[in-house]
Amino acid sequence: MRKKVVIGMILLGTILFSYWLIAPSSADNQPINGLNPDLPSENPAISSGISTDSTIELRFDNDPQKTAASELEIDEAVICLDVKDRQPVTQITKFTSDVGTVFCWARVLNGDGKKVKFIWQIGEDTYPSDWIEVKSNKFRIWCPKQINRKMSGNARVDISDETGKILRTVEFEIILRKVSALRTRTG
Repeated sequence: MRKKVVIGMILLGTILFSYWLIAPSSADNQPINGLNPDLPSENPAISSGISTDSTIELRFDNDPQKTAASELEIDEAVICLDVKDRQPVTQITKFTSDVGTVFCWARVLNGDGKKVKFIWQIGEDTYPSDWIEVKSNKFRIWCPKQINRKMSGNARVDISDETGKILRTVEFEIILRKVSALRTRTG
């Protein structure tokens, strides 16, 4: 019984102390916007006690780490021979010109609703893809490119955003495959 009384007194003291800390002071009873609330006003909103102050407070978070985290980025990008279950199959950086179709696969972060473009640069020729819409904040996309037998040399794919900013570059090499013709002599 005595223990319950002591606990009750401690709780009551804590509540009263908390109220004392947060209770409004006489400085808080100042007129709003310099108006005396005891005098009638011609504005019914003011005379009824409704604040007409339409000031909106805007807060901007200038933390560079948070800002950078929300920017569109390419987390990973590779050249591969195929894509299965949205994953790259057989990643390559060097291949022959008779390979057929290759893919540039990429994982996009923070891109929901934004668009990216794959720009294939093979030798002196440029092959841009259509704009590809990113449909979530963590999204995997890929772009195929048919490699013909005449293509060779150092090449790259630039992945850019709608402003033209290059988000990631993937470099690769195409080795020209010479086809030797078999000649037969008939006697």
